[in-house]
Amino acid sequence: MQVIYFQVELAQKFFKDGRPFDLEGLKSCMRSAYTYIEGVEELLIDLKNNGYEMHTSTNYPIWYEIIEEKLKLSSYLSWTFCSCTMGTFFFPGLFRLLLSLL
Repeated sequence: MQVIYFQVELAQKFFKDGRPFDLEGLKSCMRSAYTYIEGVEELLIDLKNNGYEMHTSTNYPIWYEIIEEKLKLSSYLSWTFCSCTMGTFFFPGLFRLLLSLL
């Protein structure tokens, strides 16, 4: 499975000097740390209720699902551009290209 391989490879190469890396600890920290900034969820609700189409992008591996599980962002917007599902990492020029497709 490519996602698992990527995570194992990341854990092995996270630090240039090869010291150990607590991958599960990082994901646990992400689960507990992600939260809405005051007023943002209400803003997303208002935008959606007023017919605005919203999209998001991420260079995260499959970990964007951690954010989705906690914040349920897909209730308000589309995870349109996820590098792990698109098969590429984003760079500034790619963002302009993706925006032109909307």
